[in-house]
Amino acid sequence: MNEALFFVSRSFGLLPDSLGTGVVLGAVKKRMQETGIAEPGDYLLLAESSREEREALRDLLLVPETWFFRDGEPFAHFARWAAHRKLDTKKPLRVLCIACATGEEAYSAAASLFLKGFRPEDFTIYAMDASRRFLDRARIGRYGTASLREKGAEFPQDLFLKDQGCIRVSDRLRNAVQFFQGNVLQTTDVLSNAPYDAVFFRNALIYFTPEAQARAARNVDAALAPGGLLVLGFAEPPSVFFPGYEPVSPARSFSALKPVAKEPKRTAGRELRSIPAALPAFSLPHKEKRPQPAPAAERKPLALQKSPAQKPSESAVNVAGLLAGASKLADQGDLAAAWDAVTEVCSKDPANPEACFLAAQVSLALDRDELAETWLRKTLFLAPAHVRALGVFRVLLLTQGRNEEADLMGRRLFRAERTVGAPRERRDP
Repeated sequence: MNEALFFVSRSFGLLPDSLGTGVVLGAVKKRMQETGIAEPGDYLLLAESSREEREALRDLLLVPETWFFRDGEPFAHFARWAAHRKLDTKKPLRVLCIACATGEEAYSAAASLFLKGFRPEDFTIYAMDASRRFLDRARIGRYGTASLREKGAEFPQDLFLKDQGCIRVSDRLRNAVQFFQGNVLQTTDVLSNAPYDAVFFRNALIYFTPEAQARAARNVDAALAPGGLLVLGFAEPPSVFFPGYEPVSPARSFSALKPVAKEPKRTAGRELRSIPAALPAFSLPHKEKRPQPAPAAERKPLALQKSPAQKPSESAVNVAGLLAGASKLADQGDLAAAWDAVTEVCSKDPANPEACFLAAQVSLALDRDELAETWLRKTLFLAPAHVRALGVFRVLLLTQGRNEEADLMGRRLFRAERTVGAPRERRDP
């Protein structure tokens, strides 16, 4: 069935290993049964010649893993940015949501603007997905409780209506979003209807082949207006896929601004962030004195371990405060101070996966790939299902041309993302 894996990669731009080879082969077998075809080769000939069959197969591969206000901060930051953009341009805001799946993201963007005081005439949201089936569900706008699982999210009753144990979006919210069928890898009417002030393109690039990533990045870049806001997923650093874009603060918005002055193009998906020119000089980490993968503090974890039965000690509270402070410094772009702060946290609590992951993020921002890999491996040792670490590690491996390792990391990411309710495991070394 290797031919089936190659067909999916070539036809849809998807990495079979990211989806899971079992998922891909299972989808092909299901379509073979439904079409009454016994031989894989015969089925692939049908899929090659029939657009309808390709769509049916693709629908089985695409999983609408989405919910309202996913990750929180991307939508909060988008609303703040949109308010300033509105004052600057004095024009209705035009927003594009790519790979919108069943519509939660597009409706979340619209709700964020309404909560910020926008009127219906102040903006239009265009939402695009390749799946007709997903779009039909999006237009209905009725969702189960799984779509409401974002902690701390606000669901105003005038926008989200209770409907027999489910939630239905209001007419006001539904009328703010226009849904279209389209593929980001192709030139479509929606993409051509540029420019857009903001583009949401979240948690899709990590499933594409490198060639498809580059093509999608070009199409998105062409659709976004200069100075416009690009919102990506947590494992899709803009410096990797959109070199020249300026990451915005806070980092948890996973957003970047398109430069106003056009810069020379570089190959998307093949470069990592360089140190900003405005970054003040600092001494850590030195390339000639590269930090070792296992600092001394990490080799003596037992003295720092805390019993799960114990109440949080004063030391634990202090570590949490230090980690929050280090994260805030990183969000503000003060990388030198963030590095000092996060390494202090790691020395105090070497079995803290979130501290290790933050150390990896700061290392990447400093263009220290080898150091970042060390911290990512440490994170995944402590928390094997750490979704963000898996996603960032996979992107790092792809940019280095280590495709086989990236494929394996993609499989782990796929399993971790679909383990519903799985706790972020912490394991002592």
